[in-house]
Amino acid sequence: MVINQSEDSSLLDPTLFPLLLFDYDYYEPGGDSTDDSIDGDLEDQEDHDGSDESEKSDNDDETSEANGAFFFYSITKRLLLRKRVDHLKDHLYWTTPQGWMLMSHPDSHDTFLWNPFTHERIGLPPDEDDFLPSTRIRCLLSHRPTDPDCVVVVVNCRDTILWYCHPGANRWSSHMYDYTGGNQWFTNMQDVVAHDQIRRAAVRSMSSLTAVGGKFYAHMSDRVVRLEFLPNPTFTTIPAEEASNTGYSYTCSHSSLLESCGELFSLIMKHPTVCDHKVAQIEVQKLDLSTRAWVKVDKLDDRVFFVDSGCLGASLGAKEVGLKGNCIYFVRRQDKALYVYDMERGTTAVHDPGLDLPDDMAPEIVVPPS
Repeated sequence: MVINQSEDSSLLDPTLFPLLLFDYDYYEPGGDSTDDSIDGDLEDQEDHDGSDESEKSDNDDETSEANGAFFFYSITKRLLLRKRVDHLKDHLYWTTPQGWMLMSHPDSHDTFLWNPFTHERIGLPPDEDDFLPSTRIRCLLSHRPTDPDCVVVVVNCRDTILWYCHPGANRWSSHMYDYTGGNQWFTNMQDVVAHDQIRRAAVRSMSSLTAVGGKFYAHMSDRVVRLEFLPNPTFTTIPAEEASNTGYSYTCSHSSLLESCGELFSLIMKHPTVCDHKVAQIEVQKLDLSTRAWVKVDKLDDRVFFVDSGCLGASLGAKEVGLKGNCIYFVRRQDKALYVYDMERGTTAVHDPGLDLPDDMAPEIVVPPS
């Protein structure tokens, strides 16, 4: 497959989405790219032809970076293309489950939401405190950014603080959330007396905060924490019974939250004990607020789920984007591959986006803005 090259900053073709975005400026070689990056239980391996590595020199990489070119892989078209996008080259950026990108200029600190399809910009307050580039963050929108009720939330993934604003506002507000009041967030952790352990658990859970129906949710042990802006940040804890485990048992797993059709889902990726880079099984659960319980889901019907290596999840209609429904598309840390888990068959296929990309270069998933 020949790489489609475009050195202009014109609009990205909407028919190419969803996309994997590979950015050399954000690439940090992992150093250990081994054969065990491929799951042992994979059904098949689909290595699509990429451009010949022997025809690509280090100078080509340097030229690509210098010209502000990025690599995009169309999941639908199975096409790798290199394209210059000035907005991405000139700004710090973060993807969101809603498809909009949070952009910040490193010098002026101007901040805005950006639609990568249309280049539409929606202004946000400047980052006067320089909090965006100072730590790992997660950005979410409560509504469409044109909705007057929209709240933009930025979660610090390393501390108990979040920032929020309304599009068009003059300033960001910060909030230090209290996770220790009566130990209400962690009722089954009475044996954990170390404050720092509870704090780390709270930060880890808030790092998967997800927007559903204008509110935000995080999974905390045997309960769910709901965040609303009334207009100040208000947290409510909701007991949520865990779903019965009918699958294989694994001592190592991690979960991602995502919204689909107005409901909250949890994707639990179970790993072999000796290797947390492999995914042996994916279990999907849905929160039933009427019974306050997580319920196991066996099929997604005509939906497709996407999860990136930072546990940022999104849901799209399969027919809308031309993909097979009832599948989960995910990427992993220090791995360029795209994995596709078929819910009906219980099998996983792997796609190689192209030989031009380093094996340990993890992409970000970009979905159409909503």
